[in-house]
Amino acid sequence: MDIFNFLEEIKKNKKSLPIISLPCAKKINVSVKDMVCDADTMAKCVVSMADDYDTPFLLLPFDTTIESELFGCEVEFYDDDMPKISKTPFSMKSELPLSNLRMPKIESGRVGVIIEATKKIKEALPERPLFAYCLGPFTLATKLFSFDDILLACDENPDLMDELIEKLTFFITEYIIALRGAGADGIFIDESVAGNIHPSLNAEYSAPFMTKIVAETQNKNFLAIHHTSGEKVSRQIGNILDTECKIYHFGKGTDLADISNFIPDETIFMGNIFEDCFLNDDSLPLENAVDNLLKSCGKRDNFIPSTCNISYNANQKCIEKFISLTKNFYEGK
Repeated sequence: MDIFNFLEEIKKNKKSLPIISLPCAKKINVSVKDMVCDADTMAKCVVSMADDYDTPFLLLPFDTTIESELFGCEVEFYDDDMPKISKTPFSMKSELPLSNLRMPKIESGRVGVIIEATKKIKEALPERPLFAYCLGPFTLATKLFSFDDILLACDENPDLMDELIEKLTFFITEYIIALRGAGADGIFIDESVAGNIHPSLNAEYSAPFMTKIVAETQNKNFLAIHHTSGEKVSRQIGNILDTECKIYHFGKGTDLADISNFIPDETIFMGNIFEDCFLNDDSLPLENAVDNLLKSCGKRDNFIPSTCNISYNANQKCIEKFISLTKNFYEGK
């Protein structure tokens, strides 16, 4: 995929991006557990996404436990929701907090499932751009430990934090390179937890490491999307843009109208209709949310409406409505 042509196509076509792996699983009558644990099932879900929805690119499931499980965390699986971490072997209260942190082999565990599913999807749909998903380094750190532990370590043990984030950055980079080798056209890097920390901590423990990951993985054929969320994003936006991703995706708690003024015209930004809008039989809350979003950001040629991770039990008609509302808005401009 030539990313420069791809970016121009996104700006030109203005297709919205609903994040829909969960409702796609329900639509083809498979459980979320099967989807995230079996490469064939995952590929089937993503291919069904391509068949049923007109989106700018395809997305692998947004499973926030993949990397943590590989490092040794215990994970609980569900039929109708994404997995959740149930237990972690790591604690900042131990004498040697990183003693159990061993670098796992890429392609082991469910990382191998993701890589195999990527290959199968690209074999089935070689012309459709496909983006994989992974956690950013600071966000992954808060999965392995706790958010409070990580904040305390930032304050009391910065050398330990540097070592931890460096190790996780190395792993994430290798993971993304493996996904790129499997045929993925890009990576959606979820660094959302960093959007909730003080800008000085973001500048020290997130942004420079995200910049390093992007520099070592993004090229003329492979594109990185930086995802973050939270009320502090507007105060971090300079550091976030310094990561030099080609697309930025913003989630809950972020004032898109506020930060849109900082986004260069050549950089695409996306955001964000909450998942609650897709749970109702009544589409009016969705229509109001989309209307407000497009009034605040739709005048920018580099803006694409998107969603949070839409739930398994979402109303399929609301997903279709979201796509059509965006299409109608831009056709009417």
